[in-house]
Amino acid sequence: MDKATKVLILICFILVGFLGFTTGMLIQILKGVPIMQKEKDIPKNETGPVNHANTSEDNDGITAFPAGTLTHTGEASPICPFCGGQAYQYATGPQGDLWYYYYHCPNCGRNFAEYTENIFT
Repeated sequence: MDKATKVLILICFILVGFLGFTTGMLIQILKGVPIMQKEKDIPKNETGPVNHANTSEDNDGITAFPAGTLTHTGEASPICPFCGGQAYQYATGPQGDLWYYYYHCPNCGRNFAEYTENIFT
């Protein structure tokens, strides 16, 4: 292969990769899934905690459930324990010895979390 052919093949690989990346971003935007939010943009649960068995409340007043108690329809798509709507994950992070997965339900507007043991501590 000559040098021009190698350069053309490299350019094709770069274009295909860029096209795949932008297509994935467009699909997320069209589905309404947030791509990334800054910590200050994450909404807080303004309605207060709801009394559920085996729950706790973190520092922001978000009701947290132990891992395995929420019903999931996908990896980051649990069913809201308050209204039964489809929620989405908007953040993750550690708090002490626990790792939290934060979710938001667009139907009722509430935030909740699921926690598990933090394997990084």
